[in-house]
Amino acid sequence: VRLGSPSPARAAVDLFEEVIAMDPAFAPAYAGLADAWAAMSVNRVDSAARPDEALDLMKPAVERALQLDPLLAEAHAALGVVLARDWRWAEAEAAFRHAIELNGSISSIYVNFVMSALWPQGKVDESVRQLRAALHRDPLSLDVQARLANVLVSAGRYEESIELGRRLVISAPAADEG
Repeated sequence: VRLGSPSPARAAVDLFEEVIAMDPAFAPAYAGLADAWAAMSVNRVDSAARPDEALDLMKPAVERALQLDPLLAEAHAALGVVLARDWRWAEAEAAFRHAIELNGSISSIYVNFVMSALWPQGKVDESVRQLRAALHRDPLSLDVQARLANVLVSAGRYEESIELGRRLVISAPAADEG
């Protein structure tokens, strides 16, 4: 992110809001909007909203996405994030599992499941299994690999984490120095 430019999450919010303005019945835009607010609710990347405000903005986007398309996996995953933030662990896990049943090919659902619900509860072995499932579906995802490396450390599987970290360094694109 360049100085003075909006964060990627804030830029995503703006774009999803444009899409919603053009088509208020397009459920994936609401799910994407919820994901962007979710990103800002855990990582204050700009002054657009405080994390608690971002979470409050995420909730109606999730509700609207589910109203428009109750079978949209991304909406159920976003619901899982909301429920996890409210410490409603069993409901959050159920929402994520349902999202995976609806569309198990979206690796970010697995990542959000682990980072929002499983890992915070100390379910490290299941976190590793879910991230491996994500990596199986999206083997080139640097995000999945990085999250798996972190969780492997928590599992005490240091050698695996180090090896994965080495592969990440080799395959990661060079950082923009501009």
